[in-house]
Amino acid sequence: MLPLAFAVVGSLLGLAVLPRIGRRPALLHSMGVLAVLSLWVGLLPGPAWLTIIVFVPFAVVLALAGNMEFIYPSELFPTALRASDLGVTAAISRAGAAAGTFLLPVMLDHGGVGAVMVATAATLLLGMVFTALWAPETNGVRLEEAGAPSPASGAEDRATPSARPAPQETAS
Repeated sequence: MLPLAFAVVGSLLGLAVLPRIGRRPALLHSMGVLAVLSLWVGLLPGPAWLTIIVFVPFAVVLALAGNMEFIYPSELFPTALRASDLGVTAAISRAGAAAGTFLLPVMLDHGGVGAVMVATAATLLLGMVFTALWAPETNGVRLEEAGAPSPASGAEDRATPSARPAPQETAS
């Protein structure tokens, strides 16, 4: 029951914070905090009560970041592709969850809790790199514009093929 209370606090905090600081900074900060807390538990083992105390902010920040699971991807794709892209994203997420469910006991048996927490931190840090390099900020951007490719990318707008000029026939 108590972990659920921390998740509720994190979710409500996320609802208040996300519109103010933006999706990209919230994602980067969340992954950073979660990586630090994971490393702390993984590299500095302590008494059980200290580990429990460390997992309180972990649970709150994880729930805060969980808000973005539905908000941010919806804003990243063009409207015409949004449902398909979110379906692919959800499928990849489920495959990762299945792999994690299989790998967790194996990693615990071979490396212990410390190795699992260090691997968690490494995954979060890798996610931070990808986010820093490629995740755009969508806060305050109209939904129709958020998923559109930037002119600098050279990508065509796949969502609105009718908006592109028709090819001109040339006389031979």
